Amino acid sequence: MTRTQLQNALFDIDGGLLEEALNRALRAGSGGRRKNKARMIWMRALIAAAVVAVIAAAAAVTAALKSPESETPQTASSYENAEDADLSFSLNKDGSSYSLTSVNHIENGRLILPAEYKGLPVTGVSKTLKSAEEVREVVLSKNIKELDLEAFMEIGEIRSIIVEEGNENFCVKQNCLIDLKKGQVLKGFADSVIPTDPEIRSIADSAFKNCLELTDLYIPDNIEFIGNSAFSGCVRLKTVRFSENLVSVRRDVFRGCSSLVSVTLPAGLQSVYDGAFADCLSLKTLRTGEWLLSVGASAFEGCTALTTVYFESKLFAIGENAFKNCPGLQTVRYNGPEEDWNKVIVGEGNEAIANAHRLYREND
Repeated sequence: MTRTQLQNALFDIDGGLLEEALNRALRAGSGGRRKNKARMIWMRALIAAAVVAVIAAAAAVTAALKSPESETPQTASSYENAEDADLSFSLNKDGSSYSLTSVNHIENGRLILPAEYKGLPVTGVSKTLKSAEEVREVVLSKNIKELDLEAFMEIGEIRSIIVEEGNENFCVKQNCLIDLKKGQVLKGFADSVIPTDPEIRSIADSAFKNCLELTDLYIPDNIEFIGNSAFSGCVRLKTVRFSENLVSVRRDVFRGCSSLVSVTLPAGLQSVYDGAFADCLSLKTLRTGEWLLSVGASAFEGCTALTTVYFESKLFAIGENAFKNCPGLQTVRYNGPEEDWNKVIVGEGNEAIANAHRLYREND
C-alpha cells in the first residue's frame, strides 16, 4: 500500500466512525428521560470505539511509512527518465541510444545510470562527462556497452562500482570491474583482488590510479599486459608481486608510488617503459629479470633512495635520464663480463650509473 492509499484509508476510518457515532448519539438524545442514561452510555462507548480505531489506523500508517518495504529500491533500471536523478544525456550517432553527459544532482554520491532515457537505451558515458557533485559509487545498468573510466575519474573518487545483472559487456569480480569482451580489469580499489580467471589477461590504463589505500599488490600469472599509469599515485603501495607472464612494464605504471621499497622484475620481462617507476621515493633495490633488454627514458628518475641495481647480461640499452636524480645509487651489479657491459647503450643524464661502483660477474 502506498503512502497516499494509507492516508486515504485513515481519513475514511476517521470520518466514517465518527459520523456513525454522532448519528447514534443524536438518536439517543431524542428519546425519553428514562432511557437517556442508557443511551448516553451507548453513545460514549461508540465514540470511544471510534477514537481507538483512529489511533490504531494512525499507528499502522506510521509503521508502514517507516518500513523499507514501502520504498522503491534504487536500482539501475528504476530511473525511467533523467529527472529522477537530474542527469543529462545526448543522443548517440546511431540515433537509437543515449550517453550520459553530465551529472547535475545525485543522492549521497551514488550515480545510478538508468537503463533507458526517452524510451531508448542508455548505452554509454561521454568522454567529456561533467558533474556538479562528487561521485563515490557508480551503478551500471544492463544496457551499458561502452565506458571511458578516465571520464569517471574526473568527477570524483569512486570507491565502488556495481553492475546490474544481465549486462553482457561488464561485470564485477572480487571488487574489480571487468570488461568481458576484452578480458580486462578496467577498475580496481584498495580491497580489490585481481581475478585469476584465465580469460582475464590485462589491466587497463589507470585502472588503480591514485588508489590511496592500496598497500600490497599481487598480479597473478594470467595477467600478460598492464596499461599506462595503471598503479600510478598509489602512495601507500609497499610490495608488488609481478605476473611471470609480463613482457613489459608500460609508461608511468608505478610513477609516484612513494612507499615502494624494492622491485624484483619477472624473468621474462623485456622492457621497462618511460617513467615506469619514476618518483618512487622509497625504492632502495631494483632487481631486473634475465630477459630485460631495455630501460626507458626517466624510468627510475627521482628514485632518491635507490642504492643498488642488479642487471642481467642481456641488457641492451638504458634510455636518457633513466636514473637521473638518483643520488644514493652506490652499486650496479652486472651479471656478465665488463666487456659486455661496455656494449650497453647508456643515454645521457645517467651520471648516477656512471659514478656508481660496478661489479661484474668475473669480479664476484
